[in-house]
Amino acid sequence: MASGGEKIGLDFGQMGPVTWYRVLDDVEALAHFYNNRGFELLDEAHERGERAWEQAERDFRIAVQIAPRFARAWNNLGIAAAHLGRPAEAIEDYRTAIESDPELAAPRNNLGSIYLAQGKIAEALLALDAASRLEPKGSHIQYNLALARLQAGDKEGAAEALRRAIQLRGDFPEARAALDSLGGSATRTP
Repeated sequence: MASGGEKIGLDFGQMGPVTWYRVLDDVEALAHFYNNRGFELLDEAHERGERAWEQAERDFRIAVQIAPRFARAWNNLGIAAAHLGRPAEAIEDYRTAIESDPELAAPRNNLGSIYLAQGKIAEALLALDAASRLEPKGSHIQYNLALARLQAGDKEGAAEALRRAIQLRGDFPEARAALDSLGGSATRTP
């Protein structure tokens, strides 16, 4: 992006200090605009105590229509479909996100969560294991992985993931309660 001859980099996918930048063309910038606007709608509605998933879904859908390989927007479209009670559609959106960016952990985590809710434990474990490898510092991923391992009967594996979630996040009451419920040696912390 140029402004008066000066290059300005905008990174919509990176938090923290900017260590690199990539020039976006107008089409990609427009897709990011709609993806971000979907989040803004959700934030504003949340502040008012309202739901805005239908509105946000429209913006996420526009983003993927503009940029069909925009993995983050496909992931967000999946989240909207899940919140709107359409899990099969959400699964397809997450799969499209994974195909578009195999290194993105979020759609694998979300896919694992849907499979877990559907009782498809083996599928949930596959997706959540992959997400935890891609984003090893994701406390929410470790927590979801622990829930899947518990459903699979792997108490030690669940305890390990819960300890990791607590270590990463610090104050994580849900993870602490789940770890305490396992009792015995499973509750030791690192």
